[in-house]
Amino acid sequence: MLKTPLIAAAMAMTVLPAAVLAMSAEDFVRVQVRPGWQTASGSRMAAIEIILAPGWKTYWRQPGDAGIPPVLDLSGSANLANAQIHWPMPTAFDQFGMTTLGYAERVVLPLELMPREAGEVAVSAHLSIGICNEVCVPADFTLDFTLDGSGRPDPAIEGALATMPATAAQAGYGPAACDAEPIADGLRVTIEVEPGAGDGARFAVIETGDPTIWVSPAEITTVAGRYRVAADLVPEDARPFILDRSAMRLTLLGDDAAVEFLGCQTRGG
Repeated sequence: MLKTPLIAAAMAMTVLPAAVLAMSAEDFVRVQVRPGWQTASGSRMAAIEIILAPGWKTYWRQPGDAGIPPVLDLSGSANLANAQIHWPMPTAFDQFGMTTLGYAERVVLPLELMPREAGEVAVSAHLSIGICNEVCVPADFTLDFTLDGSGRPDPAIEGALATMPATAAQAGYGPAACDAEPIADGLRVTIEVEPGAGDGARFAVIETGDPTIWVSPAEITTVAGRYRVAADLVPEDARPFILDRSAMRLTLLGDDAAVEFLGCQTRGG
């Protein structure tokens, strides 16, 4: 099964009245494919473009305090070995007193597709997103398309790739260090990094790589010149567990830039 590693659970921020549920998402959003080009590695760099009506937004892979995370299912595709979404840096929105992360009015999501063998890739994609203004409305799309040939560079896709969060090394940071301590229903994880060229972080997001683990909104502070980010991790059985440090991902978000740390080492180790 080919399913991008997105969080599958969805949470709306408001209870929708029947009149709102009767809305057609097509009134507020449309989705189209940008076919892109074949890369030097043999993959195909395509994209899904989401265009929203003025005032509407959709969400990043981790929507923040509340929101509806996107899910992309490619399991019906032919000649497709694996796929990866390259996420542009999201914007932080204040909504109903909560901070959510996403994109306003338009976003291009680069989609890198690796074929199983040379030849065309027949893509069958099912995309589920939430779109929000004063209320949130779920929207589902089925996109069937074929990619073949060398294609050509697309400035819209290249622009989206250019706004992705930098790696820790690119931003001048050292490696992330983390501790985990048991709590009644899981773990409390604390990650520390030294500010680098990407200094100015205002928000932080912790991801575990396991969509079944609930992660609380991250708390970010500065201690002795280092960023300290903490969150609670609660698995489905609500018990302490062994943390896979290699799968941890920390994203620090500023006003104009973002940086990602993949994996974390033991603090002090």
